[in-house]
Amino acid sequence: MYDFWQNQDVFVNISDNEGRPISNIEAMINGAVPVVTDTYGSIADVSDNINGLDVPIGDYKTMADKISFLNDNRSEIAGLGIAAREYMIKKNDINFYKNQWQKL
Repeated sequence: MYDFWQNQDVFVNISDNEGRPISNIEAMINGAVPVVTDTYGSIADVSDNINGLDVPIGDYKTMADKISFLNDNRSEIAGLGIAAREYMIKKNDINFYKNQWQKL
């Protein structure tokens, strides 16, 4: 999946109910901008207009509008993609988990 996500600008997840999707993590760590519905798992990682875009569940028009916005404003993709990658690397840093286990 790493090679696949390296060549993508945007990741779209229109789930109505999902935990923390591994595809979201893989996409973000490779710099793809997530455009996701505001399910619990997705909004745990995606902050709207900071490291991706989120929309209300079932609001397909807003989803399409946000994807169109990214297509029409390609320069926004780079900044959001970098923020997505940095967030995911920091959140999934192995040293963070080692420290948590050591504390326990």
